[in-house]
Amino acid sequence: MSFLRQRSRVPGTLKKKIEQNLKKNFGTEISVIIRTVKELQELADTDPFKGINVTKETRLYVTFLTDKLNSKLKIPYESPDKNFRILCVTDKYICSVLTLTPESNTIDLMVIIEKEFGRKVTTRNWNTIMKFLKTDK
Repeated sequence: MSFLRQRSRVPGTLKKKIEQNLKKNFGTEISVIIRTVKELQELADTDPFKGINVTKETRLYVTFLTDKLNSKLKIPYESPDKNFRILCVTDKYICSVLTLTPESNTIDLMVIIEKEFGRKVTTRNWNTIMKFLKTDK
């Protein structure tokens, strides 16, 4: 964690170094999105999933964005089957909720996200973000 904390002051430089290493090691360009601990903590402080009834089928996701928003999707958004909801969208992230059913899964979520917000995104489970913030202290 100390490496991330030290480098968070220059995320652009770190982003380029990581992308160069990924290209060198995997032979393809892979876009990297960096968020500082402070940015993640600010997101957590907004409590974006407040009021969501979480069950074992519920998945809470944050999708981090790199490009400016061009979506005309009305937010909050709910899929026709009501299993996927986008709760909020900012210039840096999207908070969404997926209810797993035999008919819906995470891939369905990504199709909607990529169609509306582009492919230069990365999605993380809210639990992962919260565990990271807990271990960073």
